[in-house]
Amino acid sequence: FVWSSLLISSFLIYGLVPRFLLFLLMQLLLTRKRKQFSLNLSSPYYVQLRQQLKPNVTSLGISDPDTQQVTAAERLYAQKAVHALPASFYPVAVELSAAQLLICRQHVQQYSPEDNSALENICDFQGQQSLLQNFATIKQPAVLLYVTLARLPDRGMLSFIKSLTALGSKSFYLLLMDEGVQQASQIHKRRSDWYTLAAQAGIPLDNIIHLTSDNSTGKHE
Repeated sequence: FVWSSLLISSFLIYGLVPRFLLFLLMQLLLTRKRKQFSLNLSSPYYVQLRQQLKPNVTSLGISDPDTQQVTAAERLYAQKAVHALPASFYPVAVELSAAQLLICRQHVQQYSPEDNSALENICDFQGQQSLLQNFATIKQPAVLLYVTLARLPDRGMLSFIKSLTALGSKSFYLLLMDEGVQQASQIHKRRSDWYTLAAQAGIPLDNIIHLTSDNSTGKHE
C-alpha cells in the first residue's frame, strides 16, 4: 500500500501535474501570440500571391478573340477586371508624365466618359491644396487615384493621400500603372511599396487595382 501510494503520488506530482500546468501556460502564450501575430500583406510575395488568387485588375482596350487565343485562366482574369471599378468615380492623376496621362485619359474615357473632363494631374503642392479645398464639391461616390509604379512613394505622397482619405464620405481606389517601368523585379518591389502606402493611408487591399493593356501584339501588366 505504501509503495503503491508512493508510485501514484509520484506519477501525479512529477508527471501529470507539471504537464497540465505547462499545457495551460502553452495555451495562454499561444492565444496571446495569435492576437499579436499579423502577416505583412504588403511584401512582394503576398502581393504576387494575391494577384494570382484574387486578381483585381482593369484593362485598357479590348482583346479580339478572333486574333488572340484566350485560355480559361485569362478569361476568368478578364471577368474579374470588369467588376474591379466602381460604376461612377472621380479621376485624379497624381504626378503622371505626358505619356502616362494620355493612358489615364483613355482609361477614364473607356469606363467613365462623363467624368473625363474632371480629370486633373496633381503635380505640385498648390494642386494638392486646391483638390483638398474643392473636395466637398465632388459628387461622385468614389475617388480613383491614378499613380505610376515608376514613382517611388514617399512621405509627401503618403501625407497627401492620407489627407484625402481623412476627409471620408467617399470610397478611395488606387490604380497602379506600370508604364515606364522596365524590369519585372522592380515592378514587384514598387507594387509592394504602394501596397504599404495604401495600408497606411487607409485604402483597403480590394481597392488597389492594376492596369493592364490588351492589344493584338501582346499584353503587359
